[in-house]
Amino acid sequence: MSLLIGCNSDFKSSDKSYQYIPKGFNTIIKINSLNEFISQARNNEVFKALKLNDSFDSIKILNYLNSKQDIFLAVNDNKYIIVTQNDSTLMNEDSKLQIDWSESKNKIHKVAVDTSISFIRIINSVFVASNDEALLNTIKKDIEARDLYQLIETTNPTSVASVIYLDHSPEFDKLIYPNLLFDSGYKQPKVFDLDLIEHGFSYSGVISSKDDIHNFLLSFKNTLPQKNFGLSIAPATASEFVSLTFNDYSIFNHNISQLTKRNVDSLQTNFLKYANEVSYISTDSKKAISVHVLDTNLALDYIENKSFKESYRNIDIYTLAQNNFFKSRLLPFIDLEFSEFLTVYDDFVIVSHSIDYLKEIISSAQSGNTLINSDLYQSVKNNLTQESSLLQYKNSKVLSEILNADLKDFDSNFLQLTHENGHALINGVVQKYKKPAAPNSVKEVFATPLDNDIIFSPQFVKNHINGTNEIVVQDLDNTLYLISNSGKVLWKKQINGKILGTIEQVDMYKNGRLQLAFTTSHRLYIIDRNGKDVSPFPLKFKDEVTQPLSVFDYDNNWNYRLMVTQGKNVLLYNIKGQTVTGFTFSATDSAIITRPKHFRIGNKDYIVFLTEKRMKIIDRRGRTRINVKAPIESSGNNIYLYKNKFVTSNTIGQLVQVDTKGNVTYNKLNLSDSHDLVTTSKTLVTLNGNKLKIKSKTIDLDYGQYTQPKIFYLNDKIYVAITDLQTNKVYLFDSQTKPIPNFPVYG
Repeated sequence: MSLLIGCNSDFKSSDKSYQYIPKGFNTIIKINSLNEFISQARNNEVFKALKLNDSFDSIKILNYLNSKQDIFLAVNDNKYIIVTQNDSTLMNEDSKLQIDWSESKNKIHKVAVDTSISFIRIINSVFVASNDEALLNTIKKDIEARDLYQLIETTNPTSVASVIYLDHSPEFDKLIYPNLLFDSGYKQPKVFDLDLIEHGFSYSGVISSKDDIHNFLLSFKNTLPQKNFGLSIAPATASEFVSLTFNDYSIFNHNISQLTKRNVDSLQTNFLKYANEVSYISTDSKKAISVHVLDTNLALDYIENKSFKESYRNIDIYTLAQNNFFKSRLLPFIDLEFSEFLTVYDDFVIVSHSIDYLKEIISSAQSGNTLINSDLYQSVKNNLTQESSLLQYKNSKVLSEILNADLKDFDSNFLQLTHENGHALINGVVQKYKKPAAPNSVKEVFATPLDNDIIFSPQFVKNHINGTNEIVVQDLDNTLYLISNSGKVLWKKQINGKILGTIEQVDMYKNGRLQLAFTTSHRLYIIDRNGKDVSPFPLKFKDEVTQPLSVFDYDNNWNYRLMVTQGKNVLLYNIKGQTVTGFTFSATDSAIITRPKHFRIGNKDYIVFLTEKRMKIIDRRGRTRINVKAPIESSGNNIYLYKNKFVTSNTIGQLVQVDTKGNVTYNKLNLSDSHDLVTTSKTLVTLNGNKLKIKSKTIDLDYGQYTQPKIFYLNDKIYVAITDLQTNKVYLFDSQTKPIPNFPVYG
């Protein structure tokens, strides 16, 4: 049974429950699903070890709330306050729950659960509860705390809960942040979305990098995050690992010098000017720093007063006369008091106080027994991005010491910080190490049932919150689904018609948040991450849209142009849905048969597409940029930029190449009239019957009905995937046509 708490005739539909959180509460927990949160918090092993669930258990009234709305729990020392929208089923009746309904000032009622005492009050249909009666007497709506409201509005409603800090949070910072990142003066508000699992939790959030002398996030200001290469040199047995990346060390060095008030080093004799990453590695008491450099020979030339010590496994080790080079240089992030020994391995310059530790690092790297190949990293890498400004790992022993708790076996602990556009994206995971499947195996991650058969090939899209990939798919009823990388349906949305081609992602507000853009036969949609239409979209068209949407970002400044194809004509819109003035394209003589593509060669832009007989190349304003000097009998394959020429194929299986002067050349590929062709800027792939050719090498496939090949880049290598629709098998090959182990797989 449920209890009706009360009614109030002063209800204001514009009231948000969180507007009744009083000042002075620096920690606010937004609970999206109370029952799920309480259950998961009680069973969460990290929360148990840190005794965080004891705090929730002490607030007994939480167990009797049944809100369908978000619940906000604000805490400060021993005080707490709970706010949510009131309704007739808010509190569950129970023999242990005793409410004093007698009249009192401001209609405040005492609630007793066992020995736990709370007080409740209804204000404008907002339910407020606290263990401080005096606080409830003075509470009122606060419409001025816009920073708090903006933080709350940015939280992810699909997470079980979100935590907002308005000030320094030493207890939680020890768990979430590197203890090096912030000193006690750092008071920037921050928000994290939490997802709890039995063996740990993951988190993600956004932190504003406002200028603040205590804000060491500003060390990465005006730098670009890079790949964390150090994972491939750190031994799998490392107890701590910290990677700092930047595209320009001089900028990073200037920033950190400003923040630490030390003199800026001259880079004239400093080998770090060739670096894009510096990593700290330690195993118990052994410590080292690895520097990923663009040219090890040049970097080594700048390291003076080194002398050959010995060779280990054909790798030279040197002694350094200046053995304190890294002392205090990279504080507050990493520090190495003495660096007496140096070695070079692949693209890394590595220094350490211990020659034995250098040998251990060399041995681990040569055997592939490194952190990036470890099971504990592989088990959580899908929660991490490939590039970040800062990446930190601590094993369970180190984490237990920091948190003063027993976190044995919690070895999959990674934190990432990515600094972009004046803010920092932070995400990470604290999880028990769970041994994955056997090495080099391929397994099904999840299977998600949908309401109907699919008509749109599943497509990966980026989750801008944590950098991971999610899946978009459309079914026969034209319902669009967004599915997480764990198989959870995040939302579904009815749209008007089948999606043409693929979905593009745009950042229309230039704030790092991505939207989905696509066309159907009579609509142009832009949808936000929560599945809602972004005004003024969708745009509606009377005439049929005949090709997939083209999205152009000519100067990589997010000033998008959206090109819509209708038969013989193209329309151009800006990101606000307005027709672009000055675009004067004249309709073609025959129908456009490929999606328009944008290429840049040198400092010139080219928009290229095929009609039934011609290749059209226009400029940004819709005017002809190149007159193609010969007709093209198109095979139906698209246009690509290959070796700085516009290429496609014709119906007699020739490679057709058009240069920037409009000259057309033909090369025999010995293809039938029914073939597929795809390229990158340097790699050409064809499928002719059952013959797959990658560059100059050909492999014979089993006879079947194959999809067009797809080319992927992964870790600077090219892979080609193809699917046999008859047997539902997905094949994967490298650039030398070698099959990847454990393929084909079902798909």
